Amino acid sequence: MGTPIFVAQYVLPQIEGTVVLDLGCGDGLYGCLMRTCWWQTISGSQEPDFIQTLNPKQQDPDYIVGVEIDDTVIQKPKEHKIYDELIMSSAHKLPFKDNTFDTILCIEVIEHTQKNISCKVLAELDRCARTRIILTTPYRVRSGFLPPEELTTLHALASSHKSQISLKELRSRNYHILTPPGGKHPLRMIRRFLERKYLKYRYNEIVAVKKLYKDPAKFNYVEKDIKNILQCPSCKFNLHFSVDGGEEKGYCKNCKAIFHKKMQVWDFRTENYKF
Repeated sequence: MGTPIFVAQYVLPQIEGTVVLDLGCGDGLYGCLMRTCWWQTISGSQEPDFIQTLNPKQQDPDYIVGVEIDDTVIQKPKEHKIYDELIMSSAHKLPFKDNTFDTILCIEVIEHTQKNISCKVLAELDRCARTRIILTTPYRVRSGFLPPEELTTLHALASSHKSQISLKELRSRNYHILTPPGGKHPLRMIRRFLERKYLKYRYNEIVAVKKLYKDPAKFNYVEKDIKNILQCPSCKFNLHFSVDGGEEKGYCKNCKAIFHKKMQVWDFRTENYKF
């Protein structure tokens, strides 16, 4: 159903560190927003000032890696060079070493995986992140009294969602929920009541943040070279890189898998393994 743009004001101020992974980067929306650093703008409206105070020690992202599994949507960020590196990979088998990224964004991804796969995705996020994970996912759609043709469209969009993660499950995994608008302020409660009563439908989002407390001595430092942090997504062994006919390749001596870099994009999708 697309990424609601209003969620960005809750996501971006939560980013910590200079090395960021955008999992499910799509057409590069969040990569572009991170490059502009609009939330740190002082002049203009009061909103940027307020957002900046949420995380005064925030650093500008310096090295951003985008991961996507659909090669039809990755062309735009590749052409505009939004990310420092682009990787084609499944979310539940990330080709990165442990403790590599300061922050991992997982925006509108988890609902497109089966329930058993979504648990593996969350485990991969914990493994690869150093300090923070930011996750968003839809959790309710009110259809109300929509006409039949609009209901058909809405159900078709929702049919692409294979699972739904609950607030309870996220909290059990130590995620802090920043679901907008949130809170129990009387005016907000009145607003939600009126929305439920008069709006045809309402699209709600979970914005969840998990803070990690890992030993910095175990961090893998990128040094702006993706080869330093890549590993075999299947067996987690280090890759050996070579150039053959002008094409870069990564070879795993353990499982004999070969991964290729074509048109500036590394392909780690499981269906493209060559043994």
